[in-house]
Amino acid sequence: LVHEVHKPMTEKRGYFAAGKFDQFQKNIPYYAITQAFNEFCRYLLMENTETLENWQTKILDAVGNNGQIIIDVIPDLELVIGTQPAVAKVGLTEAQNRFKIFFLNFIKVLSEQEHPFILFIDDLQWVDSASLGLLKSIMLDDEIQYLLVIGAYRDNEVDSSHPLMMTVEDLHKAAVIVNTVQLKNLSLAYVNTLISEALMSESTDVKTLTNLVYKKAQGNAFFTHEFLKSLYEEALLIFNVKEQKWQWEIAKIAAKDITDNVVELMGNKIGQLPVTLIHKPF
Repeated sequence: LVHEVHKPMTEKRGYFAAGKFDQFQKNIPYYAITQAFNEFCRYLLMENTETLENWQTKILDAVGNNGQIIIDVIPDLELVIGTQPAVAKVGLTEAQNRFKIFFLNFIKVLSEQEHPFILFIDDLQWVDSASLGLLKSIMLDDEIQYLLVIGAYRDNEVDSSHPLMMTVEDLHKAAVIVNTVQLKNLSLAYVNTLISEALMSESTDVKTLTNLVYKKAQGNAFFTHEFLKSLYEEALLIFNVKEQKWQWEIAKIAAKDITDNVVELMGNKIGQLPVTLIHKPF
């Protein structure tokens, strides 16, 4: 859903960056922030020479001789602005405050009228305190304009005492505009639209398939996506090159199981991998 804003944003010369927190990386400060802005830096490297040089100038003007402070958290920024002078070693708290100051300057040059910026952060239920504090500072800074921050979290893992909810409450008290969208299961009509668009077919032509997918996934967006993907991977949903249209094995699909548990679903997918890959050390 979030990525639906990506295309119209880039068409208006805007930028989009996304990162997600990880349950097993909660001890790494700024984990999702690093992901998102490393991705953005790699995107900048694909711009033409003039645009890239313009970004180099703007970013260096914003951070001065303190670029290494940002690079320590966003390593790929060095590819954009070059090697930067070392900075003095300080304590943890002072380092976080120093990073926050220059990161806000960095954000200000990224988010301008001629190129607005969307930052999407997923799995905020696993956010670390440093990242949460940084995101809060960004949203409280009146000088940062043309920036849209989108966050997603699993509401079954977050209650009113969670630091995320307490931060959202603080933002509300500070009159920051925070809109909450609670995602519900997809309707049958929407699943029909989703499948007809994905298969480039008339909605009436995919009605039987839609009803079956909806019955299997119960409108759950994740399961719907994974179920359709599994149909393609198992050749139950194939593209007929000769006839230039999608075809499916409705009887075999009807007999196919779908779990109601995410862990089981992903476990089944892992179980289909080659044994040598499953046991390969990371």
